[in-house]
Amino acid sequence: MLPPFIHLRALAAVIEEGGVRPASKRLGIAHSAVSRSLGELELATGVAMVRRRGQGRRLELTPEGQTLGNAAIAAIAGIEAALATIARPTGRNGVVINTTSSFAARWLFPRMLASREVLAGVDVSVTVSREVAPPQSQGADLSVRLGAGPWAEAGAMILGNDLLLPVASQGYLRTLGPANNIAAMRLLHDSDPSAQWQTWARLHGPTGMDCSRGPRYDSGEVLLRAAECGEGVALARLSLTRDSLASGLLVAPFGNQSVRLPNSIWLVPNPATARRGPVDRVARWLGTALAVEGVWPVAPDAPCG
Repeated sequence: MLPPFIHLRALAAVIEEGGVRPASKRLGIAHSAVSRSLGELELATGVAMVRRRGQGRRLELTPEGQTLGNAAIAAIAGIEAALATIARPTGRNGVVINTTSSFAARWLFPRMLASREVLAGVDVSVTVSREVAPPQSQGADLSVRLGAGPWAEAGAMILGNDLLLPVASQGYLRTLGPANNIAAMRLLHDSDPSAQWQTWARLHGPTGMDCSRGPRYDSGEVLLRAAECGEGVALARLSLTRDSLASGLLVAPFGNQSVRLPNSIWLVPNPATARRGPVDRVARWLGTALAVEGVWPVAPDAPCG
């Protein structure tokens, strides 16, 4: 007989959060309730789920607890995916795209608006998250990911390459006077590990450039808004800054001194819905739209390696 689901969920949360107290916060219950669930699992299975070690009595999972917990995590993920699929609000012509908030705001929405005729009859919904997870677990038909990959999901394909380049507002640059000196500029930092100033400095920066100075932002969208508001110079993806550069809201103070990001825009389909006509139509539109403004060539339909 299976133990009650509530106890299995508690064990899964302990593994994913790294302890009883953080698991209790995630589940919204007292930490004593999580401990009781672990005890109930031990009674139900006849084996220890956890043990305590050292003077601080640090909690560790036993091999049996880890095995059961991993199985619980996988089962819960499957249940969540099923619920997301059956609860989807989209109709026969609905397509859900999951991506980052910065890509949605800076690239996707403007191009959807300009492509209404191409996408006529398709209701495209957009969800955003920072979590890298299969699209089916997020209730999506397609996921657009920014990163080098390769992504493990079947059918994942490269949509495009990208560039990193410094950008700033004209107003901010005017405050610095005529000198175009990176050492005098306030660096704005992105949490994206592929968009760090050290990467640019190795190719184009002066010897000994201090890349640690300046504020940090946990979202590419917030980073770019800060740059547009004159907070400093940001190192950002061309795909996310192209429209602001075209309008003059941002400028590139160092011209074409950029860093290539090969194979950095990917499309990951939901295998359960990938063959639906509207989904295939949107996937092809994404590939074409990115290819039209691609910063440097990418092989068509390049598969996940």
